[in-house]
Amino acid sequence: MKHTKRILSLLLLLSLSAQAMAGCTPSGDGTGTTREETTVAQTPAIGETTATEEATTCKPARVLTVDETYRIVIPYVSDTMVGRTAHMIAETIRDKTGLELAIITDDQAPTAYEITLGQTNRAEIAAENGYSLAVIGDSIHLNAEDSLTLYLAAEAILETWLTTDFGLTQTGVISLSEDRVIDLNNLETRRDNSIKIMTQNLRGTDDPDGNSVQKRSERFVRMVQEYQPDLIGTQEHSYSWKIWLEKRGKAEGKLGENSLYGMVGCFNDGPETKSGGMNAIIYRLDRFELLESDTFWLSHTPDVPSVIGSTRDRRICTWAKFKDLQTGEIFIFANTHLDHADLERNYLQAEILLDQLAEIAAGYPLYLSGDFNVSSYSSTYSIVTQALKDSHKTVWTQTGEDWGTYHAYMQYGAEIDFIFHDSDFTAIRYEIITKQYDGYVSDHYGVIVEFVS
Repeated sequence: MKHTKRILSLLLLLSLSAQAMAGCTPSGDGTGTTREETTVAQTPAIGETTATEEATTCKPARVLTVDETYRIVIPYVSDTMVGRTAHMIAETIRDKTGLELAIITDDQAPTAYEITLGQTNRAEIAAENGYSLAVIGDSIHLNAEDSLTLYLAAEAILETWLTTDFGLTQTGVISLSEDRVIDLNNLETRRDNSIKIMTQNLRGTDDPDGNSVQKRSERFVRMVQEYQPDLIGTQEHSYSWKIWLEKRGKAEGKLGENSLYGMVGCFNDGPETKSGGMNAIIYRLDRFELLESDTFWLSHTPDVPSVIGSTRDRRICTWAKFKDLQTGEIFIFANTHLDHADLERNYLQAEILLDQLAEIAAGYPLYLSGDFNVSSYSSTYSIVTQALKDSHKTVWTQTGEDWGTYHAYMQYGAEIDFIFHDSDFTAIRYEIITKQYDGYVSDHYGVIVEFVS
């Protein structure tokens, strides 16, 4: 996101600043100090009269002073994240400077002194890939490719701008030199390092009506290519699924035509078997370094293939420790699938799950995905959310339809697939993937959540 965006922003800002800068180049210290008057001599051709070019004088970059005459302007029709961005800016400026800036919508009459957010009727500011900040006249305009990027860009801009060595004066007034606007367009935001996590129950067996594993594996790969998750937790990842996905990956333990993804996991019936299903973890090879991974069983003997009580199927949790190659952060991602037939066993499995993860993830941030086979009204959900947060409940914004996740090829269903997280992460975008790819991927919809730390 940071690459094409930066080039577009710089070109835009150079164009917008041309009049204010009067064709001058700021001094090396970035202060816009007036350069000395210079005379350029023209060398005459033989037989021509000698002439001297008229002297030109550079003017210093214009400096805006933001005070309480400024208003924050948002589009009259906008989503909640744009409004949230406006309030965050107003509150941050008030806390840093004591200035109280009013928030209005763009159906109100414009003034000369505004900070506009998003695509308002005040100015056309391009932001197809990332964000763009520009100064036109005495107004400041911030636009972004979507409202989440807008919020995170505003957050990063304020963190730099509201400092005494950039734009915050001792009197509590904010200044902004036009020659430093480009600096504020070159910031890394939390969106640049966000992590997208998907959970998908694959439905391990062939089903009628064009829903064989072979057909559905093709649809799954297409979905992954479209959404480009960084991490995926799968359930009911049968041996036939493993074969078809690796065939498409053209390599053992890989997924995707270009082998962008690695894959780890163990079958329910044991590491030396091909029976049952995996709770595989699929991860981007260019984003993460796999440090460690293992599987434990949701029973009183978690280190060996086993069941709890009279459970028919062995249930497992596969986990992996990753190093994020972009941020250097080390974290744990766990993926599980709880019993579907008995609520009491489901609850006991969740207790074992949480006890094991508390030990495995001690000292590390944790994500947990899976098919929990219970709703958010269950006792199982209650104990899980005492330890972790449900991204669907904590997320900033949701896109797409909210139809539940288990649909049994009938479109609507119950929400039983979750992505949980601890307080080290913030869920910023949530989607239940109801889109079909010439048919269903599974009898469950996938869930994808974008997180920032």
